Amino acid sequence: MIDEERLRARMQRAIGYEPPSQAFGMQPLSHALAGATAQPRQPRQPRSMLLGLVAALIAFAIVISLMLAGQALRSRSSVPAHTGPAPWAGPTAITTELCQSQCEVATQSALQPKPASIRRCGTSTTIGCAVQPPFFATPSLGWITDGIAGPDGPAFLYRTDDAGQHWRPVLSWDGPGAQQIRSSVDGSEALVITGWNSMGAATAFHTTDSGLHWTARGLPLGIDSDLVYFLNPREGWILRTSSLDLLHTTDAGSHWTRIARLVGMVRGGTLLFSTSSDGVYLQGRSLYTTHDGGAKWGVQTPPRPTGVPPSAYVARSTVKFFNSQEGLLELDYCTAVGCPSPSDYVYTTSDAGTDWTTPLRLPVSEGSRNIFIFIDPDHWIGMSGGIFNAHSVIHTADAGQHWTVLLSPPANSNMVEGQWDMVEYPDFIDPLHGWSLNEPFLFLTSDGGITWVRQVLPG
Repeated sequence: MIDEERLRARMQRAIGYEPPSQAFGMQPLSHALAGATAQPRQPRQPRSMLLGLVAALIAFAIVISLMLAGQALRSRSSVPAHTGPAPWAGPTAITTELCQSQCEVATQSALQPKPASIRRCGTSTTIGCAVQPPFFATPSLGWITDGIAGPDGPAFLYRTDDAGQHWRPVLSWDGPGAQQIRSSVDGSEALVITGWNSMGAATAFHTTDSGLHWTARGLPLGIDSDLVYFLNPREGWILRTSSLDLLHTTDAGSHWTRIARLVGMVRGGTLLFSTSSDGVYLQGRSLYTTHDGGAKWGVQTPPRPTGVPPSAYVARSTVKFFNSQEGLLELDYCTAVGCPSPSDYVYTTSDAGTDWTTPLRLPVSEGSRNIFIFIDPDHWIGMSGGIFNAHSVIHTADAGQHWTVLLSPPANSNMVEGQWDMVEYPDFIDPLHGWSLNEPFLFLTSDGGITWVRQVLPG
């Protein structure tokens, strides 16, 4: 019995247990043992309490384990099931032949710049006068060309510094109007790429003194107007449709070098660069990307959105970049011939086209034409019903997550009676400032399209 007591005492000390004192009306354990023969045997409460304490510790450990496991599960469940890029297949490299020697390309003869003047397009002697869409470098600074429609012009270039209230002529030439204009934000440097004349030649006009003097340089032969892209007034690329040669310049067209021959690329697409290194080429659903300035390319195919049947085809595809990293890809999926009601989806990127998000379906009005204008990564405008028959105009400021009505039709009417009826394919430089060309007027907005101001075109 003494050995048992010693063992019990050791266990009590090990767990920090102290027997109850006499102050609580209980005898010490030794007195109880001494009188065991004269009294009925009492339960060994210390042993019972010891066992209860051990059981409590085990239960406490189990509860703590369950709480930690639940917290881990809640942490994992709080993360959305899919927050990263869409599961696009990795880009497949296409065959490219790099230029090893004699890479510089000869250029054609350039059109010569002529003194600036104003073309009076409204006179009775003028036939077939055409105006090209303007290019605005800032909300106030813009450029526009007009002239006789046709390959040999003449054409006239104008500049505005007060958002179209006044225009001044800065250049003219005997050829078609501009197909592309690039300008610095202060207007000191600008580049104008003309269309192709009857001889199949195009010209780059370049200025570094705000348009007082211009230098003319011919572009390489055998190119297509849709495959010329300038990132700024100095750096640009040309993709020849006949040979798929990719040409590059960094001095406004003074010298062109062949970077590579893109053997595995499908013809008939659109070329676009967001930086000197990052570029895309879109042809249908095939998206080609480069991250080394055009020497090497890979091709990807956007995953088909959930719910779009395999028989659906892409009737229209566009790609646009807002800055060096952020851009979007828009695809119209059609299930019937003629595409009466396309399903419009948008994929976005924030790393210059390396990864793309899951497709987002844009709101549409069934059975009507829908046009979307993408201003920046977050601000978009949608026009349902088509040009000159706008059923509604909607706007989003969070990349299509929520939409608000910018303009709604009057009761019992299929047309919005207001300024939007005179707006044709608007373009925006920021969420507030935009413009739309509708000859003989240029419509400008400074409040995001709520109101439009009509300005008279030059001449």
